[in-house]
Amino acid sequence: MPKKVYSIQDIDAFPRRERAQFINSLNGIKSIHLIGTQNAQGAENLGLFNNVFHLSSSPAMMGVLFRPLTVPRHTYQNIRETGYFTINHVPIERMQAAHWTSAKFPKEVSEFQACGFHAEHLEGISAPFVVESPLQIGLKYINEYPIEENGTVLLIGEIELVQIKEEAIEENGFIDYQELHTAGTIGLNTYFSFQKQARFPYAQPMENPKSRE
Repeated sequence: MPKKVYSIQDIDAFPRRERAQFINSLNGIKSIHLIGTQNAQGAENLGLFNNVFHLSSSPAMMGVLFRPLTVPRHTYQNIRETGYFTINHVPIERMQAAHWTSAKFPKEVSEFQACGFHAEHLEGISAPFVVESPLQIGLKYINEYPIEENGTVLLIGEIELVQIKEEAIEENGFIDYQELHTAGTIGLNTYFSFQKQARFPYAQPMENPKSRE
């Protein structure tokens, strides 16, 4: 299959939005998450993120990459005020509503209400979970690290609670996202569902891996 080479000079010459879409699409399908927070006065906020990732299993930590804090970031501000946030996977049937949470709502407007989601509060986590999500994670703020090269901020949270659709957990702890029916994304506004193709055993040198259901 023929391929075309784009130099960074070629990419820099793209129109601004086209360039952003192209660069954002390079790393392929990513999970999307709704991050739930509330400020010190109890006002709730919900935001869509695709830069959420696993950091370690012991201690159980996850990272969230925030865009530069040159404008108000309500999710970030609420986490710093209260020390807690929730990560909620997006069900396929709620992709459009989740996408709408990325609109620039005023701080006093709750995206839960504006976009048709319901908040749930669980003991020990002072941040709202999304009722409609089949996998909800409650986290406590641990630390953050500024990325000097582009002004973004890597925020780290420690997992304190997980609520999940039980049928999606297999005997070895594997979570079946096909069972959860959650969504992924490429770029800024294109969404996908997940379909499991194969599963292989832990790789060892000189062994021929065999797929299994």
